[in-house]
Amino acid sequence: MSASGLKEWKVFPVGHQNVIHVPVGKGEGLRRHLEAEGIHSVVSPPAETPYERLEVEEGVDADRLQALVDQWRT
Repeated sequence: MSASGLKEWKVFPVGHQNVIHVPVGKGEGLRRHLEAEGIHSVVSPPAETPYERLEVEEGVDADRLQALVDQWRT
C-alpha cells in the first residue's frame, strides 16, 4: 500500500471502467504491456502524488486485468 493509503498494482472499478494505481514511472510500461494484450488504457500523470493512474477501457474483465498486472510486475 502506498503512503497515501491507495493500493498500488490493484485493479479496482470506478464507474464502468477499471483503474490501477502504479508507482511513478511504471505507468507507460504497464500501458504498453496491456496494449500488447489488446487492452487500451490511458496513463494519467501524477498530480503531486507518488503514483500514476491507469484508466482501462470499459468492458475488460477485472480478474483477467489483475492477472496481467501481476504477470507484468514479476
